[in-house]
Amino acid sequence: MKTLQLVEPEHFKIVQMEVPQLSKDEILIKVHYVGICGSDIHIFHGKNPRVKYPIILGHEFFGEIAEISKNTCTELKVGDLVTVNPVISCGTCEPCQNNRRNVCRKFGLYGIDIDGGFSEYMKVGINHVIKLPAGLTSDLSALAEPFAVGVHAVNRSGIKVGSKVLILGGGPIGLIVAFAAKAAGAGLIIISEVVDYRLEIAKSIGFTTIDSKTTDLRKVVNELTDSNGMDIVFEAAAASGTSLNMTSYLKPSGTAVMVGLHREPVLADFRDVNLREINIIGTMLYSEEDFKAAVKMLSQIENLNKLISHRFSLEEYNEAFKTIMQDKAAMKVLVTPGK
Repeated sequence: MKTLQLVEPEHFKIVQMEVPQLSKDEILIKVHYVGICGSDIHIFHGKNPRVKYPIILGHEFFGEIAEISKNTCTELKVGDLVTVNPVISCGTCEPCQNNRRNVCRKFGLYGIDIDGGFSEYMKVGINHVIKLPAGLTSDLSALAEPFAVGVHAVNRSGIKVGSKVLILGGGPIGLIVAFAAKAAGAGLIIISEVVDYRLEIAKSIGFTTIDSKTTDLRKVVNELTDSNGMDIVFEAAAASGTSLNMTSYLKPSGTAVMVGLHREPVLADFRDVNLREINIIGTMLYSEEDFKAAVKMLSQIENLNKLISHRFSLEEYNEAFKTIMQDKAAMKVLVTPGK
């Protein structure tokens, strides 16, 4: 089978490997599509100290079951379309015992800590496999993992029907948070972004957009909320400026949700946190319940396919990674390992 190995930082190579042999309670998946995530770019540049090279990247993927190990008790069958919850956890630490495997003390991910989905076939533990609902298109199935990130962030936020929501960052995760917030009943949803193409996509979907490089965002927020401020701000840009200013857009006792993962320490204005009793909430991936909920929601969300901007074959890996790193029109970039 063909695999795309990152043999060292900034050096990919297509490698022929044997199809994995299954052990008990494992499933072999023929991968249809795999998405490129921002974390894959950090690994590509050698900026994730957990990664041991060579590694097969890819934790956002789906495919069909090609084989099920013998003596495995499951209702799944060969040919079923499935996605994979890539979170690897110990199952015994205190977070795991409290159903918070996403913050397991020995946390890991397929595609980062062990080989992932940039391969024609891959094997996974059966407890990671989730069957996709009937009628879901191939492209949207590849969005299950990032959509779970948005569902988890919204569930953590304490959102209510009619909540006024500001999302800082209109990339794939920012838009997914907007979709999830809308599904949860949010009233006003504003997306702040600086890239013209992303603003156009968000606007075409029906969200209120603000070009924050040319517009005073705080002034617009005051105008739209009668100077009360937003109920919830989602920081989805992982930028120093958005983190510093996020509390200023909130009403007293409002909530800032950290969705973007900063690679370095950043400044935040904790005067607001004290003086106006602002809440700051962190998010890390998703729970098992969030992931399953996200899978069910995929086929119910209109215009979600607009997040997918590019598709490439495995052999076009250089162009795929160059696109997501350099093309400002890139949103979610998908790769198909098979023919």
